[in-house]
Amino acid sequence: MEIEEHPAIREKLLILSEAAGEAASPQIRNAGTLAGNVCQRPWCWYYRNGFPCFKAGGNQCFSVAGENQFHAIFGGGPSYIVHPSDTAPALIALDAVFRIAGPAAVGLSTVPGRLFVVCNAVSAAVWAALFTFIGYHFGNALLAAIRPFFHVPHVGVELAVAIVATGLLWLARLKR
Repeated sequence: MEIEEHPAIREKLLILSEAAGEAASPQIRNAGTLAGNVCQRPWCWYYRNGFPCFKAGGNQCFSVAGENQFHAIFGGGPSYIVHPSDTAPALIALDAVFRIAGPAAVGLSTVPGRLFVVCNAVSAAVWAALFTFIGYHFGNALLAAIRPFFHVPHVGVELAVAIVATGLLWLARLKR
């Protein structure tokens, strides 16, 4: 039975029931989980639609003066994106404790909801920064290694063509 319709949840945890009813569409709720709703990545309409905002490397936050009914426009900044979870605020208000399953050596652990949401956001930012850093330096090292084999100043074009050609050959092989 759905969280929003369960009689015991509606009776004792109405705020959670109502929040779960607001999460996405019925089709997504039927396929999703409470944990998935809490752990989703923060997003912004402007960022997702290709605007050159702070999160995309630009120099402004478009939600301040634009469509902002679902953004955090009071305080904060410079980027005013908010966490999209409908259920996280309700769980935090109810002082929920999250049970996390780790590797066999670690086992199960519990974390207060407030700490979980903060740690989840920080770890996502660290993960993104780490992979951006690694990707940047790997790309520079790869270009330095390949540059002696090409006698043109724009090695990136040849590398891009080689990657696309390899991908197309791989896809053609999969279709057989």
